[in-house]
Amino acid sequence: MMQGIDILLAFVKGLSSSEDPLLKIHRNSLRRSLKLITLIGCSLTLKLDMYTLLIEVNTSHIQLLGNVSKAKNIIVELENLVEDVKLALEAAIETEYISNLDPISPTSNEDDIVSIVPEKPKDVDYATMVAVVYSMVKQDYVMQEKIVTSLNLNTSSGELESYCLMWSLRPFINDEIMHQAWKLIS
Repeated sequence: MMQGIDILLAFVKGLSSSEDPLLKIHRNSLRRSLKLITLIGCSLTLKLDMYTLLIEVNTSHIQLLGNVSKAKNIIVELENLVEDVKLALEAAIETEYISNLDPISPTSNEDDIVSIVPEKPKDVDYATMVAVVYSMVKQDYVMQEKIVTSLNLNTSSGELESYCLMWSLRPFINDEIMHQAWKLIS
């Protein structure tokens, strides 16, 4: 099926084969009109493409802001977890300290007071790992938040490339530590 522009081009081509002076004037007028229509059509197409692109950019930016908001919620949960781990570790240390001071215990003496680290080294391992993971995730979140909030229509392509590179490299996340954390909880 032929589009309108193709039909108009066929009409102009048909007119160009005629040698009638009146038809030549009409043909030249049609050619000018055709050029104008083509320019207007291209302009409208460019405007429509630009409008579509702006909608896509805006949608992407809204989605990025949503992701940053979800990440913020995760950071808050991690902060609460770090606080819980800190309290649990303090309680374990206090319990160990108090049990070492038990005067009824036949093995209790002043040398035992020096050792107030919990008997299970895993408690300290868990606490340390939670704190390290929290720190990495928090730094990664801050970087992503800065990137997303700095995005606008005036952001240069060089900046965008840098942002994409930083986002994909995740410089604050240490894969080895993350693997150790997974091993610790599995």
